[in-house]
Order: sequence, then structure tokens, then C-alpha cells
Amino acid sequence: KRFFKSPTHENPHISKEWLEKKKAELVARGEEDVWQREYLAEFVPGGVSKIFPMLTKDVIKPHDQVLKSLFRDRRKLEYYLVADPAAASIFAVLFVAINPYTKHVYLLDEIYESEQARMSTRVIGKTIEDKAQELYPDGEWTRVYDEAETWWSNEMLDAFNQGWMPTQKAAHDKEGGLSLVKDILNAKCITMSDRCEKLYWEMDNYFKDRKGKIPKERDHLIDCLRYALHASHYSLNEEFEYREERDENFRGAKIEDDFPELRDNDLL
Repeated sequence: KRFFKSPTHENPHISKEWLEKKKAELVARGEEDVWQREYLAEFVPGGVSKIFPMLTKDVIKPHDQVLKSLFRDRRKLEYYLVADPAAASIFAVLFVAINPYTKHVYLLDEIYESEQARMSTRVIGKTIEDKAQELYPDGEWTRVYDEAETWWSNEMLDAFNQGWMPTQKAAHDKEGGLSLVKDILNAKCITMSDRCEKLYWEMDNYFKDRKGKIPKERDHLIDCLRYALHASHYSLNEEFEYREERDENFRGAKIEDDFPELRDNDLL
């Protein structure tokens, strides 16, 4: 018998710079075991590990401060109201605002209901609509719900005349969604209101099991966050905001006006 071990750095077609960047990325995500297994060809036994090791309380800000920080750009933001309905366990709702240009994610508020008496559509539905009106008065919210709970959309439409969009979560990879959340945390692109106590608690206590598997419990608001990012087609690539011309009488321009670095070029 023979045993061959070929770590990725032995591949002459992959640069050392790329590997160092990939290692730093995985370590920052708390996925050093992935680096050792996938790139060093090491046998890494499973073990309990924190899924969001980069999460700190620095992301939490006073609620009034969060609203004040986004007030100027409030009309440019995209607002998502995401529900993970339940009839017997935890009914979770997350209120999210996303700046499509800077890619900053604002976690504004949450509902984490465990009392069955308050889980009826009319009771919790009114709480949702009241919070939405408080956070963004008369604004437009994209309403998203867990596609497995089709009764929720029907009952909310009947009770409040509000349409809700299913998540299409079956088409998305959960690990990919969690990795995106990690990247957003590492990029310092999340601000969390101090009202989101349960979301922070879920993220702070989210661990892989001893087999390296992602748990399927205590993740209701984490799922809501993933659904909001999917619904917004979120990526960390910044977009340029369109701005009107300053001069309303503008009729034309020279090439060097847009490309000043070419002014001394002989071609001009």
C-alpha cells in the first residue's frame, strides 16, 4: 500500500499570494479547520466550534442612535420584514434595512414570541405592522416569510391585506448564507440595534456539533437574517449611486473633463 499527501501549495499553478489570502479569509471566518482539511490535506477531527467567532458587542448600538445614523439616507435604503412563523415553538420576525450602495446592513428590531396565546395571526400580525410603522412610517417594506409556512401568507393577506413573498430557501445553501453573514461581520458592515437581543444571543451561542454539523435549533432569527440577504440579492460589491448633473444647463463635455489624467496626453 502507498499513501500520497499533496497539499495545495505543491500545485505550481496556484500562487502563494492567493493561498495566503484564502487562509486569512478562512481563519477570519473561524474556519481554520476547513483550511487544514481542504488546502493542507490534513485529517481534522470534528469538534464543537463557534460559527460566528468574529461577533463582538461592538456591532450593538443604542436604538435611537441607529435610527439617527440612517435617517439621512432612509429613502435610499431597502427595508425587509422577515418572518419565521410557528404555531408551537418560536415565532421570529426580523426588521432589516440595507443600503444598496454601501452594502451596510442595519438590524432594526425583532420579535421573538414563545407564548402560543400570542402567536395567532391577528395578534402577532398587528404587532408586526405596528413596529413596521414605527420604524419606517408609511414606508415600503418587502415582506418575506419561510416558504414552508404557506398558511401565514394566506392569513396575513386576509387579515391585513398585506402580501408576503416566500423565501425560496430550498434553492439556497445554508452554509453559503452563513458564510455571507461572516463576511459582512468581518467587513464591519453590520449595525445591530440594542433591541435585537435575541438575535445577538442566537449568533453568540451558535456552535457546530461534534460532527462539524450546523445545528437546526436556536437559529430562528439567524434564518430571518439569511432570508433577508437572499431576498435582497446581497453581495459585498459596492454600487455607485446615480447623481443628477449639478449644472442643469449642461449640454456637452470634453474628454479631459471626465478623465483629467489624460489632459497632458499627446492624443488630446
